[in-house]
Amino acid sequence: MYKNLIVDIETDSLDVDKANLKFVGILDIQTNNIHIYKYPENIEKINLVLSYADTIIGFNIRRFDFPIIRRFISLKKFYNILDLY
Repeated sequence: MYKNLIVDIETDSLDVDKANLKFVGILDIQTNNIHIYKYPENIEKINLVLSYADTIIGFNIRRFDFPIIRRFISLKKFYNILDLY
């Protein structure tokens, strides 16, 4: 099944190279389920939910969210990215 997820993160800085990941919010567009995960306590759950995605959607996700996610979470696949910025 093709899955589109809207992803937003919370960090402790606006500097992409210094920011520490605090929370990951995920909305599954097909089911309207919202998941909010605290990092690092829920790293396995974050990886599991993201593993179902084909497309990840977010605002400024290419320049901010996704580089930070990649620094802290070992993603297991390539995603289509739709940046709303």
